[in-house]
Order: sequence, then structure tokens, then C-alpha cells
Amino acid sequence: MYPETLYANERKFCVYPAVVKADEESTISIYSINSDFEFCDDDVYEVHIVPKDNNGVTSNPDFAQFDYEEICPVYMMKSEGGVLKIKYCFKGQQEWIIHIAKKDDCGADWYWTDSFPKTRTRVSVYSLSSNLYGTIPLKSDFHIHTTLSDGHETPEFNVAQYRKEGFDAVSITDHKVFNDGKKLGEYFDCTKGFYIVPGEEVHDNGGKIHMVSLGGSFCISDVLKNNQEYVKGELERLEKEKPIPDNVNRDEYLLREFIYNEIKKSGGLAIHAHPLWQLPQRFNTELDMSMAIFENRMCDAFEILGGCTQESNNLCVNLYNMLCARGIKYPVVASSDSHYIKDGVTAFNEQYTICFAKEGDIIGAIYNGMSIAAEAYKGEFVRFYGDFELVKYAHFLRRNYFPRHNELCSVSGELMIKYVNGDESVKDEIIKAEEKILQFKKEFFAL
Repeated sequence: MYPETLYANERKFCVYPAVVKADEESTISIYSINSDFEFCDDDVYEVHIVPKDNNGVTSNPDFAQFDYEEICPVYMMKSEGGVLKIKYCFKGQQEWIIHIAKKDDCGADWYWTDSFPKTRTRVSVYSLSSNLYGTIPLKSDFHIHTTLSDGHETPEFNVAQYRKEGFDAVSITDHKVFNDGKKLGEYFDCTKGFYIVPGEEVHDNGGKIHMVSLGGSFCISDVLKNNQEYVKGELERLEKEKPIPDNVNRDEYLLREFIYNEIKKSGGLAIHAHPLWQLPQRFNTELDMSMAIFENRMCDAFEILGGCTQESNNLCVNLYNMLCARGIKYPVVASSDSHYIKDGVTAFNEQYTICFAKEGDIIGAIYNGMSIAAEAYKGEFVRFYGDFELVKYAHFLRRNYFPRHNELCSVSGELMIKYVNGDESVKDEIIKAEEKILQFKKEFFAL
């Protein structure tokens, strides 16, 4: 099949905006950032605009798989100042491949080459429907531990390291410790477009229950510890008012429902964390209990990749598929459950969430199903799980957006690490690095 290197040529060009609104005329600008192929204003270029999925042509009796570009629009145009500007109405939610060649070029056929002659190239654009257009993909991890519980690095170092790896949002979710993110946000007030979401990992006294509270306003663990009479009264009320499945532990089920209710009272989002995490001999949460949680809507999102073994994660992905087949659909997230940052030991930067959020509304994005799980084991192809339309879009972003985005974030993250280590002189440099990230986003997504 076609090698991944077929897309590498796209990274030699800037396409702004690379994301447009479907079914409306848009103007995109393309220019070279590599001397292999620079547009010359004296040359005429032949431009094919090819939809990756469908352009509405269904009645052509001679339609053939490899002749699709022949029935797509062809334009003859010149560049202006080395910039090729294309006006076009991109229909439907899909990726578009734009083939560009000098007129009368007789080089090798573009379709069968791993790399392109210097006289022709291809770039991509994605058209989005109104519900997805205007969202920004945020690389996120919502399950992180630090020195505030049993982690090995401070919250400040974690935040800097995550930014270095291209993350846009994190939540410090230490065991039984609520982090509202305000202190970290003030410390890193030089960053822009980087979100620190309140969070904690909530447990019962024995540690059997693992529920991530994301975006809440108070500590659920403190309620469990300091308001025992209130907890007891609520558990008694729930036992009287709510049916309890016969195949689960009654006390555990009631406490899980209480925790879920408290997370909702705090304004947070409840994530059922790593439900098939394997202890030495058994699952931490019995499958019957997890099924009862999902069937009775006692969480808001499913952590289908959660810092566990590949076997556990694979089981979670298939459990998610089984639930969907039964009509039980949940938003998905992926998290590292990182306790320290060390390549090859933890799932740091190998399991993460991509949230498609408007105006930084991360909680709303997840709650409304606008998130997917990413599995990015080192040396392996990145895999996405969740809504098909989001996954399809994510692969376009994987090729066209995240490489440059991550490069820019790496610069900022390196400076943030220096800042954490006491060098306050780099603060202005962080601000400049963050401004470059924002500028790239504005151009790419036409903000």
C-alpha cells in the first residue's frame, strides 16, 4: 500500500488556512518553505482539487478508481509573490488533496512515487461541518500524579515537561488531593493557550475505587474524610431510593454513586479510570461493577487507555466497542496515569486525549463527545479511538498540524523547564514562544 512517506512532501509547504468551513467558498494560500519546489510567478501551474471521499459524482459510467482526479476541477493559475491562492467551495466534511504541477510538466506520474519531482507536489486541506468547525484540537492528559501524592516530579516540572511534548491541556490528579490549577496557572502566567484543569483522583479508604474528578470546584476526598455523617446519610438515602444490581457489592456500588453525585455537585466531569487495570491476579474493578457503572450512567467518560499494559488497554477498547454495540455510548479519553516521566517506563506521551474544544471549553467538549483517545507507543503508528469523523480528522491533523505544533511547543517547554529550575530571565522568551504557537493556530484554523 502507499507508504507514509507519500505525505512527507506536504510538510515542505505552508497552507493557510488548512481547515475551512464546508460548503462555503474559501481562499487558501500555499507557499513553499523548502527550496526543492518554490512557486515562480512567471510559471503557470495546473491545480487538481481532489476530494478524499466524495464530490457528488455518482453517474459517470466510466468511473474508475485511479481516474478520479480526471473528473475533478482543474485550474490553471499563477502565483503572486511566490504564493498560490486558490478559491474553492470545499463540499462536505472531508480531506481534500490538491495536486500542483507546472503546466506541461512531463515528470513521473505523481501517483506511484514515494517522493515528488521538483516540478510537482501535493498538499491537503480539510473541510469541516459547522459543529466541528471553529474547534481547536487540544493534546491533553487528564490523569497525572506528582509529588503531592506518589509521583516523582513536582507539578511545576510536570507542566513544563508536558508542554515540551506538545500538550495543550493537563490536569494534576493526585490521589485524594484536589488541585484547582490556580497556583500553577499563576506560576505559568507567561503561557497562552495552555490549560491547567482542576482535578483529583478519588478513592475509597481501601483504594478500590478509582474515579477521576475533572474540572470540579472542590475536593471530593475531603468530603469523604471530613463529613462522615453527611456521607452516611446520603448512602442511606441512596439505598432507599435507587435499585442496586444483584451481581455487585452493595456498599461499593452505593459509594461509587455517592462519589459520582458529589463530582456533579462540584461542577466536574467523572471519568471511570482504567476499569480493566490488572493487579497481579485480578482486575482492580470487577467487570460486573464496571458494567453496572456504565449501564446506570454513573460516570461521564470512559478512560479507554489508562496507563496500563497494552493488554488491559486493548480490553478496554473492545469493552467500549461492546458498549457501543449495545447502544451505551460514552465520551472517551486516554491518559498516561503518569507517576514519573521516564521514557519506556510510564505511558507519558504514549496515551493522551485530543479534545476538540471551542474557546477552551474542555469539559464541555468531552461531555459532548468531542474527544478521542490516542495510542502513540514509541516506534509504532499512532492509533486513534472514538467517533469515526473525529478519528478521520485527527489523522489529517497528525500529518499536517501536530508536527509543526509540537515543534513550537518544544521551544516553549524547554524554556519553561529552565524557569522551573530558577531562571526567571527566560519569562519574556516563553511569552514570545507561546505567541508563535498561537499565531500558527490562528493561521492554520483561520481563527
